Amino acid sequence: MPYEPPTHTVERSLRATTGAKIVAGVDEVGRGAWAGPVTVCAAITGLRRPPEGLTDSKLLTIKRRTALAEELRKWVTSFALGHASPRR
Repeated sequence: MPYEPPTHTVERSLRATTGAKIVAGVDEVGRGAWAGPVTVCAAITGLRRPPEGLTDSKLLTIKRRTALAEELRKWVTSFALGHASPRR
């Protein structure tokens, strides 16, 4: 099944049904909470159009992922990162 580019369907729905003014998307990378380490990011995009070619990072070449990282800095209006070691 092909990967779908990101949309703001969920964010718009939450804003319409709950009155939320800001909705953050959250994703993690790592082996998960049981094995660690894990890094988590929450990001707010302001509902602007995502950069062209944004998809699952595992589907991107290192070169494209690096180029998209620069574009993401312009797209995301706010973000926070968290990290936990296996011991934590």
